[in-house]
Amino acid sequence: MMRRMSSALTVLLVSSAFVAASAADANPSDPGWRRTVHRYDVSFDDRGRSTIVFNFELQAVDDKGAEAIAQQIFPYNSSANDLASVDLSVVKADGRTIAVDERAVRDQPASTSAYSSEERHRIITYPQVAAGDRIKGRLIYASKRSDFAGEFADDGGAFTERRDRADAGLTLADGLK
Repeated sequence: MMRRMSSALTVLLVSSAFVAASAADANPSDPGWRRTVHRYDVSFDDRGRSTIVFNFELQAVDDKGAEAIAQQIFPYNSSANDLASVDLSVVKADGRTIAVDERAVRDQPASTSAYSSEERHRIITYPQVAAGDRIKGRLIYASKRSDFAGEFADDGGAFTERRDRADAGLTLADGLK
């Protein structure tokens, strides 16, 4: 039961990275940026460990939005998950792409408290973000232990269709929040 809750907590932590983004979307005043891609793909291996791939893209509408999205913070629990950040870049309004230097990605404790030593933040600073630019990236959360122990045992081939993958994504058309 506790492990099932850790899986739900993992998804909650992953999605909490954009809680502020959702609040800004709901805010009647313009936050200065728009979310253009926000997709989760979840898969499980044969031992029940999950891998969550989170693709995201934000576009700065004005200078206020550019300042707001230039740094992104993603929380995770280092005892439960490994976190990789890949394909991080700024797509300039004219189409040029600027890759994020790996020195602009920091990983640090979320708190100095000894009680939460496993809670960490991945901080990504995007370079030269201006109005009209988009930031994008992919985060890969890989669980270190089984989320659903015993649930992915060999079934003798009874369920051969795509039981190893679950898509939990949301794709929005351009212009929709």
